[in-house]
Amino acid sequence: MNIQQSNHSFYVEKDGQPIAKIVYSTSFPGRLIIEHTEVDDEYEGQGIGKELVHRTVDYAKEQNLELVVRCSFAKKVLEENQSAYTKASADGE
Repeated sequence: MNIQQSNHSFYVEKDGQPIAKIVYSTSFPGRLIIEHTEVDDEYEGQGIGKELVHRTVDYAKEQNLELVVRCSFAKKVLEENQSAYTKASADGE
């Protein structure tokens, strides 16, 4: 899967069209806030959303940013794999 990055998001395309994305903000110094994850209906259940969450977590680690999770889907993914990022704040604070 080829995950690409643009301004404040990671996304996956198929045939040049976006099929999934995760949106984050870095409005607060030292923090990356996961705001929203979406996957086109026909691609749901294939693990694309989870891969986007993991890529965003990796990016936060690479940039040494505290991760704040406001997206309910991303919260669920991180709860299922708590070791993915020990600094994650699932309550958005």
